[in-house]
Amino acid sequence: MSAKNDLEGPRTKIDRAKDHARELEREIEAFLQRDPYRVMLLTDQHGNQTLACDVKELVPSKWGLIAGDALHNARASLDLLANVLVERDGGRSGDASFPISNTSDVFQKAAPKSLRGASDTTVRKIEELQPFNTGNADLRTLHVLDIIDKHKTAIVTASAGSAQNITARQRGTGGTMSLGFASIDTTKLGVSPMGLAFSGMMGMVFDPAFRLRRDVLLIDADRRPIGDAGATVRRLIGAAEAVINTFDV
Repeated sequence: MSAKNDLEGPRTKIDRAKDHARELEREIEAFLQRDPYRVMLLTDQHGNQTLACDVKELVPSKWGLIAGDALHNARASLDLLANVLVERDGGRSGDASFPISNTSDVFQKAAPKSLRGASDTTVRKIEELQPFNTGNADLRTLHVLDIIDKHKTAIVTASAGSAQNITARQRGTGGTMSLGFASIDTTKLGVSPMGLAFSGMMGMVFDPAFRLRRDVLLIDADRRPIGDAGATVRRLIGAAEAVINTFDV
C-alpha cells in the first residue's frame, strides 16, 4: 500500500469527526433560532428596575455526546496514524499509540512503549509536533478532553449569554451611565435576575436599547469554559488533521 493510501484509516476517522462537528453546529443553529432566552426589565411598585433573563429552553444534554464523539474520533485518528507509521518502518502495528505530552521528559518516557517499532526518525518527527515544541496547545486539549469523555463524564456544552451595551439614564436630564455587560444564568428555566438593579428613587432607569449576545460554549468536567463549542471542536479536529497531513509523503 502506498504511503498516501495507508493514511485512509486516520483520514476516515477525521471525516467522521467532521460529521459530528457539523451535526453539533446544526443543532446549535436551530437552538438559537428558537430564541431560547431573552432579557427583560422588571419594575416593582416602587419604580425599582431589575434586569432579568427569561430562559425558555435548556441546552440539550445530547450535545455533550455529539461533541465527545467528534473529539474522540479526532484523537483516535492519531492513534491509527501511529500504527501506520510503525508499519511503514517495518514494525508490528496494532499496539502503537500517538503520545501527546506537555514536556520532553514525559514524551521520552512514553515514546518507547507507545511507538515501539518506529524508527528514530519517526519518533523525532512526532516529538517535533508535541505542544512543548510547537507552542500549540490544541493537541493537548484534544487529548485531555478525550480522556474526560472516556473516563469521567461526557463532554458537556453550556449556553452562556450576556447583555451588552447596557446603560441607565436619568429621568428628565438625558444623562446616561454605562454598565458594560451582565452575565446570564441559562442553566435553569424561568426568570432569573442578572444582578443589576437601579432604584427609582435615584431617578435612574435602564435603557432597553441593549444587545443580547448568545453563545454556546464547550466546557470541561470542572465546568470551566474552553471556548465557542462549534469553533473549538472544529479547531481541535483541524489540529489532528494537520498532524496526519505532515506524514502524507
